[in-house]
Amino acid sequence: MKVIVYCRNDDPYSQMLKNLLSMNEILFENKEVARDQAAFNEMHELSGQNKTPVLVINGHAYSGFDREMIKDILQKEKELEERSSNDT
Repeated sequence: MKVIVYCRNDDPYSQMLKNLLSMNEILFENKEVARDQAAFNEMHELSGQNKTPVLVINGHAYSGFDREMIKDILQKEKELEERSSNDT
């Protein structure tokens, strides 16, 4: 599973998202958009959002921090990966 978090270090929701992923042992790439204009542009192109956090999982962008929604998405992605690895 490829996971990218577009965040701002001063945004508490970005921090909560990163903590949630870490607690669930999800490896992710962190992109700090306040310091990196290219990362900000990427985030905006993927999500249409100017606000953080934006979570991208396997190319699908999700905006904001909704703990239950994120847990559901992660569970579904894990299940898809397991099915794919069992099919091979």
